[in-house]
Amino acid sequence: MKLGVAIALSLALTACSPGEFSGSLDQRLPAKPGGLLQVDLDLGDESRPERVALEVRSHDADEVWAVADVSGPGASAVRFRLEHDDAGVRVYGRAGGLLSWLFGGPSVQLRVFVPREFSVDLRSASGPIRVEDVTGSLRARTTDGRLEVRGADGPVRLRTGGGEVAVTEVQGDVEVRAQTGSIALDWITGTVDARTGQGTLAASHLDGRIALRAD
Repeated sequence: MKLGVAIALSLALTACSPGEFSGSLDQRLPAKPGGLLQVDLDLGDESRPERVALEVRSHDADEVWAVADVSGPGASAVRFRLEHDDAGVRVYGRAGGLLSWLFGGPSVQLRVFVPREFSVDLRSASGPIRVEDVTGSLRARTTDGRLEVRGADGPVRLRTGGGEVAVTEVQGDVEVRAQTGSIALDWITGTVDARTGQGTLAASHLDGRIALRAD
């Protein structure tokens, strides 16, 4: 009886309301250039960073296209919610249910494609973030995972609690803060302010005012 109740509760928690998707995701939303993408990916304290990843890159379409591949134990307990209005698009990822993280939990790969001129504001409490070829302001934060930016035109602000940071080919000011982890900076035109509390800091081909600190 107890097992039956647990399964019923788990299924109830993963039921979707309008605008929500359970498990794998493939959704396109209209979006004009110059808008904003916000992503908040938090699959809980038990999630494993090596099994979760967020990637954002541009494409030649006036839409935001969100694709999530979810597999493994507890995949049905992963839920996504999408919202959009004139200001932009918001994507939320969560894991719920009593059986979500048995046997290591699911593998979650979330990819979001945005118009070429689009700002992004990303948060992942569950794994690494990669951003490629965007034009607009870029902000990304991760609790425990690698941050990688390649090919950006606009100001970049990055924060990580524990993980490597790599920034390459940026036209715009770059600010990086890492509590622990190495930082690598290459081919940046703009002011660079980078600090790590524990780790190495390497920089090359920087054109602009520079402030680097590695404790």
